[in-house]
Amino acid sequence: ADAGPAALPPGQRAAGMQYLPLDGSRRGLLLITHAAGGDAPAGSPAQVLQAQAAQGLTVLEIAHQGEGWRLQPGSPRARRIDALTAIDVAGPAAGHALLKTAADPAGRSVRGLLAPGPLLLTPWGSCLAGEADFAPCFASADQPTRDERRWGLGARAPAGWPDFDPRFDTVRHANEPHRHGWIVEFDPRDAATVPVQRTALGRAAHAGLALALTRAGRIVVLRSDGGRGGSFYKFISRDALAPRRRGAAPSVGSGRLLDDGELFVARFDADGSGRWLPLTGPGADAAAACIRTRQAGDAAGGTRWARPGGLAIAPGGRWVQASVEPTDAADGPERLLRWRDEGDHDGLRFEWQATGAETTLPPAPQGPDDTAAVAATFAFDARGGLWRSRGGELLFTPAAGGAAQTVLAAPRGSRVGGTAWTPDGRSLFVNVGVDLRPKVRRDARIEGPTPRPAAAGGPVSATLSIHRANGGSIAA
Repeated sequence: ADAGPAALPPGQRAAGMQYLPLDGSRRGLLLITHAAGGDAPAGSPAQVLQAQAAQGLTVLEIAHQGEGWRLQPGSPRARRIDALTAIDVAGPAAGHALLKTAADPAGRSVRGLLAPGPLLLTPWGSCLAGEADFAPCFASADQPTRDERRWGLGARAPAGWPDFDPRFDTVRHANEPHRHGWIVEFDPRDAATVPVQRTALGRAAHAGLALALTRAGRIVVLRSDGGRGGSFYKFISRDALAPRRRGAAPSVGSGRLLDDGELFVARFDADGSGRWLPLTGPGADAAAACIRTRQAGDAAGGTRWARPGGLAIAPGGRWVQASVEPTDAADGPERLLRWRDEGDHDGLRFEWQATGAETTLPPAPQGPDDTAAVAATFAFDARGGLWRSRGGELLFTPAAGGAAQTVLAAPRGSRVGGTAWTPDGRSLFVNVGVDLRPKVRRDARIEGPTPRPAAAGGPVSATLSIHRANGGSIAA
């Protein structure tokens, strides 16, 4: 573990999840983010430390043994990255005045990964974790500044941390919020490495992440900002990723390519066309635009949605699928849309469209904080089927289209979190925050512990593995 109370269980609201193969579909690493340390506000210094140690992400090694998956105790790759972990800062915002604090006068070392949501595996072997709804960790003055209001901060901190940890009180530490809301890169195979904030990608309350390589090898990172009035963003690397030699291991150091490039915000026009508007580049203050990405996007004319959700790139093409709530109906149904860039993924013009019947879904659950309960799962499988979670359901839409099918339904009041697949498509891992065993399709078999009340009396998240009784692909 990277910090203090290592024996504590991971936090609640398990969000993003990825399976990283070590030996194909027989052995691998399971990466899981935990968006909150608990559901109740902390009421003492000890509870704050517990919540900070439980929030973050977990790396576990698992292996398929006999008929099921088993945790591999003592794995040297196992680790926790939490709200107390030291994280380096790289890119244009490193050392900027808005990132400097009394504890870090250089502005180059941040303490903690706050409220992480989506996870993304890169072609060079690392993993990107997007900090999501970090605002509830902070409390401002009775009258928040304009910057704090745009980022969802208020005089009350739902997490209860500022009463016992002064760095989350913006009256005393005004720059601390600027140090969160970033994409953090880490090496999941090496627990000794220090995670790195890639500030050139910009800040957000991340709801979705996707990555593509252009034909020329440039890296394109797509992000959705799930905060109220959020937008979609794109980063294009300046340099290309070098082709990997046959049989060579991935070079995690290639992540440095994410420190130089240009950042854009999407503008969706009513005629079905769109443009990527530059936030950085010649004549722009790149560091300021990356730190105050929302304000830069607003000034550039980016489209602000009530709350953007997940996004994913369809296999075998350039279509990007995303979920949103429309700006004219903040309490209305989730919508699905897709877009395709002109030429390649680094194109600056695109066409977009709503995707027919899939625009009508149940109303999105609302909460008291700045970020809605967006889909923790939003991804395509290898066959082109779209998987997404919505509240207590895991939905699947076949590649051929048609109505979404419910694959897993959790009991009322619980939530389906992130999902991940093995490369052969035969094992599906699902996070469920619930105190009863969920229902699954009759031809599937479920493994893993039934979620049970924690010692303090509340429910805990559990990770389940699901496979067909006949051993076939889950998506078949």
